[in-house]
Amino acid sequence: MKEFAHRTLTSYDFKDFYLNFFKGNAGVADIDWDTWLLKPGMPPCDNVFDDSLEKACVALVDKWLDSGNGDGCSADDTQSFKPAQILRFLDLIQLAQKDEDKRVTTALLTKLGEVFNFKATGNCEIKFRWCMICIKAEMADILPLVVSFVTSAGRMKYVRPLYKSLFKSTIGRKTALATFSQHKGMYHPICSKMLARDLDSKNLFVSFS
Repeated sequence: MKEFAHRTLTSYDFKDFYLNFFKGNAGVADIDWDTWLLKPGMPPCDNVFDDSLEKACVALVDKWLDSGNGDGCSADDTQSFKPAQILRFLDLIQLAQKDEDKRVTTALLTKLGEVFNFKATGNCEIKFRWCMICIKAEMADILPLVVSFVTSAGRMKYVRPLYKSLFKSTIGRKTALATFSQHKGMYHPICSKMLARDLDSKNLFVSFS
């Protein structure tokens, strides 16, 4: 960073700097630069990645789904989890829903929400995933949280999928239209325009009495 600050460099500038910086280190002189820089295809090495964190997520999802109603599962199962693993865990639950895995029942999700108290999380990524899962499952008790979320956050990565899921659901269609009609002025104009398109603008002023 210091060497090339405020100026551009080529691959060969990088190569020269690398060779000079690591001069004398084992293996540096043996690097096949022509292959790395000029030849097509994948890098000429086999990377080995540690997938233990992913395996722990998959194992926990299987444990929940195989339990039927969450029996034998607890918050202690995620005691060693990193935040990204919680997100991956929820992503895998969503994938199971998409694959129409019959083990993803409303009863199971209710127990899951109770154990991890996802409704109370301050993490937007976790809250977003949990709302999407519950809308997909047609769980009406998630609606207050979804409405609170989409009327307090304006990022399209959250509000568009949530509004679209609500609009497509049985439990949330009217809620989506009513919420957007009331709060559309709070969103960035581009976001508001896209939401109106997502929700089919001709339906935005229907009566909800």
